[in-house]
Amino acid sequence: MKQYTFCLISFFAILGLCTLPARAQNRVKAAQTIVKTGFSRTPIAPRLGALSKQGIRLAVPSSAASNLVRSASGSSVLPYSNRLTESSAASLSSAVSVSSAELQEKLQALERENRLLKDKLATKVIPSDSYIFQAVESGNHLAPTNIFSGTVVSVPHNGQNEIYGIVATHTIASAPAERDALHKNFTAVIYKNGLPKEINVEIVAFSPRSMLDIALVKFPAEAEPFLAPYRLSPAIPKINEDLSSKGFNHKSAVHVPKRKIVGSTPISIRTDFSVPQDERVGLCGSAVLNAEGELVGIHTGSLHNKNEGQTDVAFATHAHYIHNLVHAYHNGGKGAVPFLFRDRRVMDMDMDEYIAAVSLLDEKGKQIWLHNFESKFSYSAIETGLAQKPGARFLQLTTRRAAWTQDGNALLENRNQTDRGPKTTYLYDLQEEKLIRTATSVYDPLTKKRRRTVIEHDNL
Repeated sequence: MKQYTFCLISFFAILGLCTLPARAQNRVKAAQTIVKTGFSRTPIAPRLGALSKQGIRLAVPSSAASNLVRSASGSSVLPYSNRLTESSAASLSSAVSVSSAELQEKLQALERENRLLKDKLATKVIPSDSYIFQAVESGNHLAPTNIFSGTVVSVPHNGQNEIYGIVATHTIASAPAERDALHKNFTAVIYKNGLPKEINVEIVAFSPRSMLDIALVKFPAEAEPFLAPYRLSPAIPKINEDLSSKGFNHKSAVHVPKRKIVGSTPISIRTDFSVPQDERVGLCGSAVLNAEGELVGIHTGSLHNKNEGQTDVAFATHAHYIHNLVHAYHNGGKGAVPFLFRDRRVMDMDMDEYIAAVSLLDEKGKQIWLHNFESKFSYSAIETGLAQKPGARFLQLTTRRAAWTQDGNALLENRNQTDRGPKTTYLYDLQEEKLIRTATSVYDPLTKKRRRTVIEHDNL
């Protein structure tokens, strides 16, 4: 009897050991099914553009979304990608002890928290209305290489107020091979009630980056109800006047409350600038405002002073030149920008012209001083030359033209001898204080030489 009982117990023990792997395998498969149906259908960290609210796409980078999920979950078990691999699912299944319904409920709660965090982040760092906007390269907003600011303005023309955007020209003027060169059409991210909306816009007029450094942007008509434009100031900014500015860097919206005017030229306003150097990228194109909230300038750059105790300086193009851009837009790109010297109007330059070189000549017309502008034109360079050569009789300005590449990928300023675009030389008599000669040369592809046209203004 004892022998029979022992054999019976041994039989059931062997039977239990044989069925254990099958039960474990079924448990793993069930856990994998829960994970697949729960996580793959409802991603924890949706990428930019996937999350919508009231039809508006939230401009939060995917990396930021992942960080938000990490902080919201507080767990090292939950994954941060949109889909779990088979190996990680199998590993997780051994720890699964809740039902599919419980798992999905936890997942939905985490997604709601993630959404609230995103909305809170967006509301905190962006303006409530579209006085300013961000600009990014079209089709590359997930990981943009070129982000910059823009300003919305209202400009009177022919008895009506028209709405435009203004950006800094140098943000779109790059070598064709550079990745951050924007096309004539690009994406503008405008904001309404603290939420972003992406729209396609077009650059319709520009002044070269070395001169006014501003470009005119046209919004589609359906976007205009979202915009709240600034009014152009009729007043002339004065030294020591306190200004402010609003724009975007690569991280968030930036408000600079105090920018005291320390200097002014016919082209730009110079102010002190308290923004840390590493937080300035993207601010070009920001709105520079007076105490009444009117637009007096467009921020186009800053200079970091390395000397201890010295104040950094920022530059802004006078807002009244926006009228010239609007005029050019309504006249097929043709417009004029006055060149002023010592409070005198020397001549009118075409909108796409820029000064590439300036020289001083003696009484006999011989060159005694020369300065080439490799990038930004500066009035102070001319004054420096005149201080060095006080006996100079003539001031000579050499201009070239900026032009879009054939694919519209970049706006170029050709500054070498191989440039075949129009070149103009203006000769100004410093004693008589008048323009006496204009000479324009145009490349002839048949003769492979330049054809020169001279106008003597004394004979007009």
